[in-house]
Amino acid sequence: MSTDRRPATFHSLQEIGRDTYIITFHADDDEALDYEPGHVLSFACTDDEGNDLRKPYTIIACDPGARLFSFTFRHIPDGKMTSYLSNIKEGAAAQFWGKGHEPISVDINDDATAVVGVGTGSGVGPLYGYISKHIEDIKVPHRFFFGYRDVEDICLKAELDALAAKQPLFTWEVSLSNPPADWDGLKGRIHFAAASKFALNKTTHVHMVGNGHMISELRTALIRINLPTEFISKESFFKHGEPADAEVVQQLMRALTAK
Repeated sequence: MSTDRRPATFHSLQEIGRDTYIITFHADDDEALDYEPGHVLSFACTDDEGNDLRKPYTIIACDPGARLFSFTFRHIPDGKMTSYLSNIKEGAAAQFWGKGHEPISVDINDDATAVVGVGTGSGVGPLYGYISKHIEDIKVPHRFFFGYRDVEDICLKAELDALAAKQPLFTWEVSLSNPPADWDGLKGRIHFAAASKFALNKTTHVHMVGNGHMISELRTALIRINLPTEFISKESFFKHGEPADAEVVQQLMRALTAK
C-alpha cells in the first residue's frame, strides 16, 4: 500500500468507557479502503496550536462503502494527540496512510480449536472489532478477557453482551485491579485473572492486545508451557519490548497449568 498521505475528515466520536473513545473518520479520496480489525495505519493531524501530530493506530472497523474507518484511543491528559482527538472539532481534517500488521482474523491460526483474547484498556477495540465482524462465522469457542482499573473504565459492555447473547460460542469477562466491595467478577491484573480461567490445549490460540509488558509476561509463560508460537499473536500499544519479570512468568505458568 502507498505511503502517500491520504486525506480524511472527522466523522464521529463515541466515549465507550471513562476517557476511552472510538473515533471515526471519512476517507476523502477514491483509493481502496480495505482495512480489517487489527490492521495498523499511520495517522496525522494538526492541533489547534499548529503542531503536526503523528501516531499509528489499530483499526477496529472499516466500511468501504461509506468510506469510514475507526480506531480506539485513551485520552492521556499530557498527550498532545489524544488531548486533541478527545476534543476534536466538527469538520477537522486529518491524514492517514499505510497498512501494517496482520488483521486479527489472519493472526488466528486456522487450526485453532479455541480462541482466547486478552486486552488491556483501549485494547478492547480491535478484539471487539474482530468479534463484531465475525460473530456469525466463528466455529470454535472464543473467550475474551479485558482488564481495567475501575468499574467506570469498562468499555462496550452493552455491545459485548449483545454479541454474547447472539453467539453462544462467544463469552467475555472483565478483571478489575481496583474493584469495589460488591464486585463479583475477576479481580487483579488481567493476565493473572485470565490465566486462572484458561482451558488451554496445544491448539488454543491466544491473541493479546494492549500493554506490552503484560503481553511479554503472558507470552513468555505460554511459550514455556509449550503452547506453540504459531498459536500466539499480539499487538502492543505501549511499553513495547519490556522484558518479562521472571517471578511473574513463574506465577503465570503455575496458574496456566493448575487446572
